[in-house]
Amino acid sequence: MCRYYTSPKSYMDLISLYTSLLAEKTGEYGEARDRLLNGLNKLQDTNAVVDSMQAQLNQLQPVLEEKAQVHSCSFSCCWRQTSLLTLLEDMPYTGCAKLVSISLSGADFTAGCLP
Repeated sequence: MCRYYTSPKSYMDLISLYTSLLAEKTGEYGEARDRLLNGLNKLQDTNAVVDSMQAQLNQLQPVLEEKAQVHSCSFSCCWRQTSLLTLLEDMPYTGCAKLVSISLSGADFTAGCLP
């Protein structure tokens, strides 16, 4: 059997290498821990902001629904008026009676949509 001899100098080098490696790894793990804690703090802050925005949205939801209904009605009225205008432009002018009846039906469309 072969025996290995370790000199005092090589043993001191081993201890020195171990302490430097330990300090390096401790610093790396500390930085990783700080990054993790920073990320968790940002997530908590973001959750608080989202909760406050959700509360505001819940308060404004009836107002938003009312405005959506008004805008959808005005959009349909604009669409009807636009389709009426394109119908008038595409139609050959055959007589005033037909134009008057079309314009009256267009007035009926817009009368039902105004708030």
